[in-house]
Amino acid sequence: MSFTGYTGYTGYTGYTGYTGYTGYTGYTGYTGYTGYSGIAGALDFSTQSAAGLLTSRDALFEAVLPAPIPAEGEAVKTGGWAAEWTNKSAITKSLPALDGIGRLPLLEQRLRAILFDVELLNQLDFFVDSTTEVAGIRTRTGKPIVDMKRPGKQVFLKQLNIVQSWASRREERGAEILSQMNVPIAYWASVLNLHPQKTPRSLELLETALRFATIAVMRIKHVFGCPRPVEYSPNIQPVIPTPGHPALPSGHATEAYIAATVLLGLVGEDHRSPAGVQLFRLAARIAENRTVAGLHFPVDSIAGRVLGVSLGEFFLSACQGPAGATPTEVAWTSRAFDGDKVNGDADWNPNDDIGANPTNAPQYIQSSGVPYGEAGEPALTVAPCLAWLWDRAREEQRLAGFDL
Repeated sequence: MSFTGYTGYTGYTGYTGYTGYTGYTGYTGYTGYTGYSGIAGALDFSTQSAAGLLTSRDALFEAVLPAPIPAEGEAVKTGGWAAEWTNKSAITKSLPALDGIGRLPLLEQRLRAILFDVELLNQLDFFVDSTTEVAGIRTRTGKPIVDMKRPGKQVFLKQLNIVQSWASRREERGAEILSQMNVPIAYWASVLNLHPQKTPRSLELLETALRFATIAVMRIKHVFGCPRPVEYSPNIQPVIPTPGHPALPSGHATEAYIAATVLLGLVGEDHRSPAGVQLFRLAARIAENRTVAGLHFPVDSIAGRVLGVSLGEFFLSACQGPAGATPTEVAWTSRAFDGDKVNGDADWNPNDDIGANPTNAPQYIQSSGVPYGEAGEPALTVAPCLAWLWDRAREEQRLAGFDL
């Protein structure tokens, strides 16, 4: 695969769909079904359709109750119909109960997305410690999720050689690099057979996790301000546009690893299962492709992996707790990443053990399991909207054959 079909920067949008909630349209990024319009495509509310609806409504209005013939001297009267539904007495007699969960299916997906995001962000506290140069994320109750310290400049300078050596793989991975410029939903869908009509809530859950990851990674990127490879050397010459935000942690790596973690939790599989192996191999490949393209150092992907897995475990905890959940069901692993301890002379190893209390952890990571609550103090608050989405996504996967 070559880049002969690439016609410049036209169409490049970086984090399309995650730059705000305006225009967020759900599954439109799923490239395998771009031609599908279905019923939604027939709902035409254009100017032309509006004119037709106007005359149609007027005709129906008079057809139902024709205007009576006016008496001599009376003004002409128009027809009309009853002001209220006759078969929806619950609506006409009183306002609905204060039960937002029951109305979630009636909301547009882009509006549900806001509710999910509010529930997640309500749980978090982003912090920066200028003394230790650590940025991180805690829960509002003080439970650690992830701490990150950026590498020194020497780590990036040493890794320039690695970035340049990976350029030899650009021809081989050209199609992947181009198709992964935006969020690569189709790649995850390919592994787990996700489909917008068969598993809509599973895809909605995945997109919720990806938005969560993007908000978190952009906050930390902004704090660290790490330059891109092309800013260190003119020899890099990326084959796609360099995004207009800092490098570390890698956003694509963060997204890829939160996707792998959340999807594996959704289907109830272990990371050693066939699905787990494929999802995490895919996450590593997506991260590596950004180095091949000349956009990221390997250390950016290391940091993105730590952040993505940590956020993914917390996300799963938020979906399942706290009502009726046990501590083991909603525990996550707290991680501390120290970029100064990354070996700048070595490429990244996606098989490094960054799990809870690993026996052979790389020197740049410290991790420990964090329980859901201690001494009766919950680590999370109720997230009813997110729990609603989780339950429906799980039911889809049960129907797909997973033993949940």
